[in-house]
Amino acid sequence: MPIELTFPKGGALMAGGTGTIGRGVVEGLCRAGVPVLFTYRGAGRHDSEAIANDLVERLSAQGCRIRARKMDMRDTRQVEEAMDEVVEWTGRLHSVMTTAGAIPIFAKTGDYEVEKLAAFIDGDFMAYFRLFRSAIQRMRASGGGSLTCTTTIDVGKLALYNGASGMSKGAVEAMMRHIASEEAQAGIRANYVRIGWVGDDSFDDHPEWREPPEGPEPVTQAEMLAHIARSHMDAMPMQRPGNLREVGDVFAFLASEQASYLTGQCIKMDGAEDR
Repeated sequence: MPIELTFPKGGALMAGGTGTIGRGVVEGLCRAGVPVLFTYRGAGRHDSEAIANDLVERLSAQGCRIRARKMDMRDTRQVEEAMDEVVEWTGRLHSVMTTAGAIPIFAKTGDYEVEKLAAFIDGDFMAYFRLFRSAIQRMRASGGGSLTCTTTIDVGKLALYNGASGMSKGAVEAMMRHIASEEAQAGIRANYVRIGWVGDDSFDDHPEWREPPEGPEPVTQAEMLAHIARSHMDAMPMQRPGNLREVGDVFAFLASEQASYLTGQCIKMDGAEDR
C-alpha cells in the first residue's frame, strides 16, 4: 500500500511563490492536495505578477486549489491580511512557509557598508520573523500548525564573500529552534531546510562561473557570485543541482501529519556538500 501524505483541515500560506524554489514548493503542495495561497512581492528583475498568474492558471487547470496575492513580508499588515484570506477561504491556517529572501549582497565581512547590511537583514531575517510571529499568534489559538523555511548551506559551510546571507540565515535558524522548543506545547512545529543549489538549471548553463577572476581575488558582485557558485560546484559530491520536484516534496512532507514528531530540525538539501 503506498504511503500518502495527509494534512489537517485548512490551507497553507507560502510566501515567495514566484521565485524558482518557491514555485517548486507551491507545486509540491498542490501535488499533495493542499489548498495553498502563495504570495509574491512584485519587485526585482522578473515579472512576478505574470509568473503568479501563469502558475495559478496552470495548476488550477490540474484541479489544484490555489490562489495568489501580492504581499511584502516586511509589512505586518499585509502578512495579516494574507493569513486572513487563507482562513476565510479554507477555514484554518495550518501551515506557513517561505523560501523568499532579500537579494544577496557580496563582500568580505569587514567591507560591508553598515546601512546596506542593516537593510539586507531587515528584508531577510526580520521579514521571516514578522511572518512567523504572526503565524504563531494565530496557531496558538487554532490548535497548532507547521512553520517551514529555507536557510542556506552557507550557514554551515563557509562561502567567502557570502557572509551577509550566512549571518542572516544563521539568525533564522536560531529563531526556528527557539520556536520549536517554546511552542511545542501549543502544537506548533518549526523546521528549516538548509538549501544548496536547487533550481531548474544545471552546471552547464553557467560556464562563466567556471572562470576565475582576472586579478588575485574577485572585485565585482558578479565575480564574487561566480566564486561562490564555483565553490559549490567543486564541493558537491552529487555534481548536480537539486530539482524543483525534490524541494517541493520535502516541504510537503514537513507540513504533513506524517512529520508530526519532526520539529526544530535542520534538513540539509545540498547533495551532501555540507558534510
